Amino acid sequence: MNNQLTLLVFLKDRASFTKRLFDYLSKVQYPFPVLFADGSIEDENELFFNEVKFADFSYQYIRYPKDERLSDYYEKCVSAIEKVKTPYVMLADNDDFPIIDGQLKALDFLNSHPDYIGCNGRVGGVIVNPVSHHASGNNVLYLPYYCPMMDVPVPLDQDTAIRRIQSYLRNFYSFYYAIYRTENMANTLEKIREFNFSDLGIVELFFSYMKLAQGKVHTIDSLTYLRQKGSSQAAASQKDWFHRLFYTNWLPDLKIALRYTAEIISHNESTDIHKTYDQLYEDFLNRFRQRFIPNGFYFYKNPQLIFNKIFLSHYLLNKIFKLSPKLGEQIGFYSLNKQTPPLNLETIRDIILIKP
Repeated sequence: MNNQLTLLVFLKDRASFTKRLFDYLSKVQYPFPVLFADGSIEDENELFFNEVKFADFSYQYIRYPKDERLSDYYEKCVSAIEKVKTPYVMLADNDDFPIIDGQLKALDFLNSHPDYIGCNGRVGGVIVNPVSHHASGNNVLYLPYYCPMMDVPVPLDQDTAIRRIQSYLRNFYSFYYAIYRTENMANTLEKIREFNFSDLGIVELFFSYMKLAQGKVHTIDSLTYLRQKGSSQAAASQKDWFHRLFYTNWLPDLKIALRYTAEIISHNESTDIHKTYDQLYEDFLNRFRQRFIPNGFYFYKNPQLIFNKIFLSHYLLNKIFKLSPKLGEQIGFYSLNKQTPPLNLETIRDIILIKP
């Protein structure tokens, strides 16, 4: 067993996905310890782990109190990270697939670059036909990126935190599922619990700001994680912006997140905290003025998408998959196996095609 990294999986129901991930980790003989932190409302996950007879990987299962409120979820996160004994940790969801080859390369980078707090890899996408939010299906579509506009690698290793955050905002590059130093992750989760944010959108934003305020994040050109599209619990739980602004503490939470980020930056880089806060707030507002516009004007405001090869390839792949799943599956498989050995994708496909 490789004791450099712990895969930390936060569970909430969806036992069919848990079983699928468990079977996958066992089939590939996952070399890193796995911690399943279960805050499910129902008992299916607990029943599954009670009935497990054999696993070809090392894991620990902990049943936590039910995630009935966000504060319960935050408590679970902090309690679980305290159980992690390895120097590195990676968060994961039970509907996704970690890729060993890429993770090993990311660990090699972090071990040789102590000035970086995290290392991200390519995050690919998988769509299951006929219904994407199920754990199994008849066909599988692979995508080079989970989201063509959010998962295209951008530099996050500039010399100053403000520049790193500005680079992140320009693309909203998702690096939530990167490998991080455990001490840094524990600090981030503790602050999320302390501030008790009322919205998961703010949590993800604060998570990203915290990481970039504390250090540099590198991206390698290898697949480290494969996410299933259409099955995200976090995305499904987030309300529209009207609800956020008027029925949650979204704006006060945002100010708390930016203020604490400014404190970290001013402490680490000897900058004026008030000017840093103003800069963070201005950058955030400018980005969201451009991003949240009526759907009918999306292409008018973002004409570059018409010529974006990644966006167009995703669009065409999805259309082909709907018309001819077999052909779409073959094209998608070819497009993604450049980032990881084909055996990895074949194993995932086999797992998804097994009927529950």
